[in-house]
Amino acid sequence: MDDLYTLITEKLEKLYGTFDADKKRFKKSSNSKIARDLGYSDAQFSRLINGTATSGEYERTLQNVDSVLKIKEFEENTPESNSPQFYIIRKKNWLIGTLLFLLLTSSTLLILNLTNKKTDVEDVPRDYTLRWAFETEFVNPYTKLEELPADCDFPCYKL
Repeated sequence: MDDLYTLITEKLEKLYGTFDADKKRFKKSSNSKIARDLGYSDAQFSRLINGTATSGEYERTLQNVDSVLKIKEFEENTPESNSPQFYIIRKKNWLIGTLLFLLLTSSTLLILNLTNKKTDVEDVPRDYTLRWAFETEFVNPYTKLEELPADCDFPCYKL
């Protein structure tokens, strides 16, 4: 258990400064802040730092400290959103996205324009063929009443 205790204090020294073994405190932070960062109550952390906790508590604390160290290392290795490099990358991504959008839009419009080209055929009314066939000078299916014979002997009249 002493090995776990020393390992935990060494790892916590990376985060909170040197450890004073006589006062059971770290240089850069109070014990209550460290307890909150690790997700413990002040009483639990007091048992851990004073060496009266169980071995299971020390193992869980070691896992928590390792997690905090990994998160801190990850945050240090990722570019911050305030850095100039982040803005350059963001601007490049925005520019590439805009160009891709414009390219896709223009190619879609071009394809639609090419496929929807109208031919030289004019739009004609629906009854154009009927009028062409029956309403000419040579064929007139309509007979005026005055032109009908008196005895009604007209071939289409009876129908």
